[in-house]
Formats: sequence, structure tokens, C-alpha cells
Amino acid sequence: MGLVLSVTVASYVAWRSHTDKITTSAQQHLAIQYKDNSDCDLARQTCIAQFADVQVQVELPQQPVYLKPFVLKVRTRGNSSVAITTVRAHFVMQDMQMPTPVTTLQAMPSADDGERSWQGNVILPVCISGRHDWRVVIELETATTRYRVQQRLSMAGVR
Repeated sequence: MGLVLSVTVASYVAWRSHTDKITTSAQQHLAIQYKDNSDCDLARQTCIAQFADVQVQVELPQQPVYLKPFVLKVRTRGNSSVAITTVRAHFVMQDMQMPTPVTTLQAMPSADDGERSWQGNVILPVCISGRHDWRVVIELETATTRYRVQQRLSMAGVR
């Protein structure tokens, strides 16, 4: 029980002190485009969301494990792909107010074919209620638009 409480407190402190949660005045004026892609389970397959001007592909190269860093990859292609400056990821649970850290993914070298890729090490927290129905929220930003896509990450049976 002490470990769960320590992990919960550490997750909260990391979330509260993380600078990615600070919204600047420039970010407040971004147009937001949202796709709920929860029918795609990222624990079982690569998930693709299509916006009007950009396609977002999210994948996990290996099965995630609670409280251990694992790689999350995001690829984009389309007209707005080259304009994306920031990609962030975090985990949420529906109807839960559990704070989780936001991870900014790093841009990876890419070809000049309009496809771009980012990756980062993320950590999946443990929910003290025992729930396993996580959602992965990916946010991509250009100078004028924030794209937000959400995928399911079912962790039932995973330790």
C-alpha cells in the first residue's frame, strides 16, 4: 500500500511541476481539432487517425509495463506534417481525476517525403483503484492548430 501511495504522490508532483502543462498566451489562441480514436487499442496494434490535413500514426514497439519507461512513436504525414513543432503524450482515464505526467516527444530524423516522426520514453502509472482502461492522448501543435487524438490502451492482464 505504501508503494502505491508513493507512486501516486510522485506522479502528482511530476505532473504539477511539469512545464508542458503551462499554457502560454500564444497556445490559448490555437484552433483545436480532436479525434476520438478509442476504437483502436494501442496495446494490440498501431493506431491511425486522419485529420483533414494530417494523418497521425501512433505505435508502441514493445508491450508497455506499469511504472517502467517504454517507447512511444508518433509518425505524421500530410500537408500540415512539416509544420508540426511539438508532440506531447499523456495518459488519462475516463471519469478519473488522476494527474499523470506529460511527455514531450523528440523529433527524429526523417526523409523529405513529408513524413515526420517523434518518439519518447513514457511511463504508465498504476491506478490505485485497479482499473486498466487507459487512454493515450497525443497532442501535436503547429503555429495555428493543436491536433489532439485519443487511443485506448487496455492493460488488463499486464503487470
